[in-house]
Amino acid sequence: MAKRVEHYRSRSGTAKLHLALSALPSFTGVNDAQLAERLVITPSMDGMETALNPTKYRELSNLHTFDISIPTVEDPALAPSGQHILSAIVHYVPYAPDIGWEAGKPQLMHQLLSELRRMHQASALS
Repeated sequence: MAKRVEHYRSRSGTAKLHLALSALPSFTGVNDAQLAERLVITPSMDGMETALNPTKYRELSNLHTFDISIPTVEDPALAPSGQHILSAIVHYVPYAPDIGWEAGKPQLMHQLLSELRRMHQASALS
């Protein structure tokens, strides 16, 4: 068992996303009080496996799981008045995408923002 753990290789990783928002975002099914908590937003249990598959081949996934926190809900002094910070750990990002990070980073950013807007109806993510 120890030998298998020592030789484990994962091609999937995580990314950290920080966004400056013009207003407090809203997510379907989440009230304002819950925005102060850690939010885990994923497409579905099946979607989690679907999201992982491209990373096995060093490709960028079209689906992700987000661990989101909005620290400005509890501490408004972290941003200018009325503005907020969204910080997310994003799962199912390849450690070394086959297209490289120079080409992959803008593609990933576009995908993540589109996904947050579409799937989670985040109103301030523009």
